[in-house]
Amino acid sequence: MFKDWGTFQTRLAQAIEKKSPSDVRQTLEPWLKRNKDFIKQLLVETQGKVEKLRPLEAR
Repeated sequence: MFKDWGTFQTRLAQAIEKKSPSDVRQTLEPWLKRNKDFIKQLLVETQGKVEKLRPLEAR
């Protein structure tokens, strides 16, 4: 996701410059899906770490 940031920016700028809604959508949809998947993974990992930090009485 982070490695292809430059490519994403270039493609999005080209799609906007062409004033092509379909190109903008085709550029954004995969990027947004990857972001959503990344955030879900981050949330799951963070919640697991937080649970390990809680005192036994609170569980």
